[in-house]
Amino acid sequence: MENSFTRTLHRETHNSIPLWYMRQAGRYLSQYMELRKKMSILELCHNPVAASEISYMAARETHADAAIIFSDISIPLEGRGYDLKFEEGRGPVFTTNPTRDEREKHPAADAIKEFKKTHGDMPIIGFTGGPFTLFSYLSGEKKEDAKIKLLKDTEHSMKTLHEISRILEEDAIAQVESGADAIQIFDSWIGMLGKEMADKIIREVVSPMIRTIKSRGTPMIYFSTGTSGFFSVLKNTNADFISMDWAVPISEFAGNGIGLQGNLDPDMVKHSPEMAVKEARKMAESMKEHEKYIFNLGHGILPGTDVQTIREISDAVKKVKL
Repeated sequence: MENSFTRTLHRETHNSIPLWYMRQAGRYLSQYMELRKKMSILELCHNPVAASEISYMAARETHADAAIIFSDISIPLEGRGYDLKFEEGRGPVFTTNPTRDEREKHPAADAIKEFKKTHGDMPIIGFTGGPFTLFSYLSGEKKEDAKIKLLKDTEHSMKTLHEISRILEEDAIAQVESGADAIQIFDSWIGMLGKEMADKIIREVVSPMIRTIKSRGTPMIYFSTGTSGFFSVLKNTNADFISMDWAVPISEFAGNGIGLQGNLDPDMVKHSPEMAVKEARKMAESMKEHEKYIFNLGHGILPGTDVQTIREISDAVKKVKL
């Protein structure tokens, strides 16, 4: 079944602006928090039925046009030479384990397969992290450690980035083969780099990775933060859609011949709901002539956000007719 999301992905005629939300299933949802009382993040990521159901529930609760599978960008590296745990206040923490090789396991792909079986009428987005963002997780407690390592030993760091990209590529392809309607790459930390270094990583690592995944016929979305100052570099990713953070109005990037996604400020959504609804409507109006546009936030929904605000934003955007 096609809806405005899938039609926009494939540049087909649609009557309303499609939307979904990063961190759609997250700590702002009471149903998610109840589930987390029973299961850890890792347990949830490795349970295809639970991951599928929380993904569907979140899309339904937010009036979204697509679900994004519940998982974490760290999962593909688990079992591929690394052990993984989640620490409160820090997030995913890796430790090296050279003897661990579980490359046949793809939890997100298993969850997508379950989702397509039980909720096939709704589009499902798969995802993976960006190579540099995963490199940052592996480089130390502070995200700046990755930048320092990259600058001090660029050759070895680039080799590591290529190794990471192959793991991520393999996992994303497994998600595509399980039925993902699109794949989003979350590269949240690449914006800490200067334009030239970001361009080097995008051209040499990210773009080939995206090209290989796209060859399977699934549209690609690339999300990053702190990169609005070098949009020209982002176009080199080879992605079908570029998802922008909230720093610059999304309309300023229109007219570049590339799909766009974003970019309402999640802080506004949490702390000023009435303003957020008005801004969402204004944003949708400014982008309604852009045939490849998906409404979203400029980052994930924040804990403590009122789900009713999200619903009102969704309804406001959908009322803008194309």
